[in-house]
Amino acid sequence: LDHEHQNPDTPLVWDEPAVLKYFKGPPNYWNEDKTRQNVLDKVPQAKVKGSAFDAGSIMEYQFDGKLIKAPADLRKTGIPYNATLSDTDKKVVNGFYQKAPVPQAALQEFAVTPFKVEPGHTAQAEFVPKKTADHTVYAYGTDVLLTVHDKKGRTLAAQDIAGEDDKNGAVVTVPLTAGQTYTVSVRRYFDAEGTKAP
Repeated sequence: LDHEHQNPDTPLVWDEPAVLKYFKGPPNYWNEDKTRQNVLDKVPQAKVKGSAFDAGSIMEYQFDGKLIKAPADLRKTGIPYNATLSDTDKKVVNGFYQKAPVPQAALQEFAVTPFKVEPGHTAQAEFVPKKTADHTVYAYGTDVLLTVHDKKGRTLAAQDIAGEDDKNGAVVTVPLTAGQTYTVSVRRYFDAEGTKAP
């Protein structure tokens, strides 16, 4: 999680000379570059997978209103010390964790099996190879994580193409033993419009 005041959607307008002077003193003793890096510079929009600005976020610093030019309400009150997760923090953090996998029909060799995978969810299917050999598994689509696990849940192979515009999807080649049960998982990160799953 990034500092909330560096959210690209922040409405904060800083009194930059006041901010630079404040952080130059105790307890920080930051030079201008360090202050810009930690306070004034916004995180690039392309690197953010979070929420709209949330002044109540635990990732927000405490700021005196004298450092803020706008919005007027925050100039008047400042931003208080936040010691607990806000509702928005909880929603964003929960989005980082996978939902329970959705079981799919068993996979067959040399067959295309469509998986129904909602953004933020994982679909899983079992696969029992008929012969011991290297097997190649494809997950067509973009922004997916493809994994192959053995029956003990150990990851044997994985490819993560999250955030990449790879029209070929994910592909892994892994040696499998005939008659053993393996699990193939596909996690989908984004919806068709590119919005991160909650």
